[in-house]
Amino acid sequence: MERKRHYAAERLSPQGRALVDGLLGENDTYEEIVKRLKAKTGEALAISSLQRYHAKKWFPTRQVLEETGRLHGLVKEALEKSQGKKLDEVSSELLKTHLFHALAATKDADPLKLYQLVISEGFLGVEKEKVSVQKERLGVMRERLKQLERALGLKEKQLSLAKENAEKMKGAIEAGADPTKVVEMIDKILGL
Repeated sequence: MERKRHYAAERLSPQGRALVDGLLGENDTYEEIVKRLKAKTGEALAISSLQRYHAKKWFPTRQVLEETGRLHGLVKEALEKSQGKKLDEVSSELLKTHLFHALAATKDADPLKLYQLVISEGFLGVEKEKVSVQKERLGVMRERLKQLERALGLKEKQLSLAKENAEKMKGAIEAGADPTKVVEMIDKILGL
C-alpha cells in the first residue's frame, strides 16, 4: 500500500496556503509565489516543493473542477433542451456538486469520498423525486384548469340561452301575450 504524501505547501499557515493557492490560480511564476509568500507571511517554501504540490495536488483538483464545470454545462444544456425551461438554480448547483464528487472519487479512491458520493447520490435521488412530484402536481393542476375552462364554457352557453329566452319573453310581453302564457314559458324554460 502506497503511503499518503504530504506536501510542504500543505503545512503552511492558512494565510500562506490561501496565498499560494490564489497565486497558483493566477498563474504566477513559482519564484514570484515563493517571494510573495516570504514577504507576506514570513514562511519559506522551496520552489521544488511548490512544483510538486502544484503538479500532484493542486493541479489535479483544478482539473477536476474544470471537468466538473464542463460536464455540468453539458448536462444543464441537455436538460434545458429537453424540458424547454431553465433549471432551478439550487438544483443546478446541487448537480454540479454531485458531479464534482463523482469525478474526485474516481481520481482519488478515498473511502470517505466514496461514502460522500453514495450520500450525494441519495440526495440527488430525493431531488429527482421532488421534481417528479412537482411535475405530477403540475399535471393535476393543468387538468383541473381544463375542467374549470369547460365549466366556464357551459356557464357561458347557459347565460347565452337565458338571454335568448329573456328576449323571447320580452317580445311576447310587448306583443301583448297573455300573462299565463308567459308564466308557462318561464316554467318551461326553468324545467318546472
